[in-house]
Amino acid sequence: MNYLKITDYDGRVYCGGNQSWFDDVVMINSGCGIVAALDNVLLAAGIDNISKADYKDLLTEASKIVRPRMFPFKVKQRKIFGGTFMGSFGVTFGILRRKAVKLAAGRDLDIKVRVFRTGHASKVTAALKEGRPVIMLITAPLKNLRMYWEIEPKNVSRQGFHWVTIIDENETNYIVSSWGERYLIPKEDVNKKSVLVRFAVLKVSGR
Repeated sequence: MNYLKITDYDGRVYCGGNQSWFDDVVMINSGCGIVAALDNVLLAAGIDNISKADYKDLLTEASKIVRPRMFPFKVKQRKIFGGTFMGSFGVTFGILRRKAVKLAAGRDLDIKVRVFRTGHASKVTAALKEGRPVIMLITAPLKNLRMYWEIEPKNVSRQGFHWVTIIDENETNYIVSSWGERYLIPKEDVNKKSVLVRFAVLKVSGR
């Protein structure tokens, strides 16, 4: 299992980054794509353990590169599909593809972003066996993919537009990093809504 371990000052270890660590409310609402890009670039660079303080500094810098798509003018907060719209459409798939490359270049890494949608089951398994986590964008707007908090499986959320990183799998679930924790997403849900899910794997050139 290859994932980014982030250690707090009190010794708590998080599973990847958490968009709620941003100070800006728009980034808290739509920064999951920035977290996914940063976590996976760090892993591609061979960094799998970092302090929370250092990570937050890197997250701030990453947010200047992997920018969510914003409205060109200020809008009032409003509820759309049960969520709060803050004037941001979040990080699109195209933005992540381009900006993850730029983020990696800042670490002298030449990466390729391999994307796929069809045949995802075998491709995710193959990537995980190679030690490569898989970025997954849930593009469904109506929050119809279930996510179970691994610590408390009865705690179920339903996700619409959200980025996660698949770090492992078992027979029935993908184990993903989201909000600094491990969650389970049923493969059954992903298979049923496969048209609404996209995947990406970062690969360092020559490796």
